[in-house]
Amino acid sequence: MLVVNIVGLGMGPLITGVISDVLVSRYGFGRDSLRYAIAASALAAVWAAVHFMRSAFYLRHELAAASVSSSPFSETTQMTTDT
Repeated sequence: MLVVNIVGLGMGPLITGVISDVLVSRYGFGRDSLRYAIAASALAAVWAAVHFMRSAFYLRHELAAASVSSSPFSETTQMTTDT
């Protein structure tokens, strides 16, 4: 999480500023360029949220499978303790 925060807090404002500068120089947005640059940055947050939700779905299933296989009553545990 530390690396994610460092990259996000370090690169986020820089990239937003670059997008704003490009919108001014190439497309002539003027004072509204910062507004659209921040909106574009928010789209990256939505993209990340979708991927976090997808990973939570898979994590839930993997944790359930791991808890069943590591149960003291599972077959693999009984075979190793019987020998």
